[in-house]
Amino acid sequence: MSTRAYVSSFERLPRQKKRDRVIDAAARSLREDASIATFSLDAVAKAAGVTRLTVYHQFGSRRGLLEAVFDEIARQAAFCSDSDAMAITDPRAALDRLVEIFCAFWNRDPAIGRLHEAMATDPNSRRR
Repeated sequence: MSTRAYVSSFERLPRQKKRDRVIDAAARSLREDASIATFSLDAVAKAAGVTRLTVYHQFGSRRGLLEAVFDEIARQAAFCSDSDAMAITDPRAALDRLVEIFCAFWNRDPAIGRLHEAMATDPNSRRR
């Protein structure tokens, strides 16, 4: 007979808080560090007050952490304004609005450009 894994909401909350701390520490590192070479899971774990194993358990890899940082920045940007672009009937005006939205997003947070740089230098992120 197989058993079903049970995770209480009391257990989930501390896990989510750790996850949030790691994402915040990674984003802060991307914004503030002078070189992308200093971005490491060890440094992020230390800044977040967790172990490197916790970071791996939560995100699986450096790439997983970087994707989570991007997702959080996008969530905070609340891409709800793209729906108004989709409601524009003139295709050129709609495209212009989408370009405005995405340019504003990419300029919103310095961590975004650093994310691109981090992914470009990550051997596990290269496409074949």
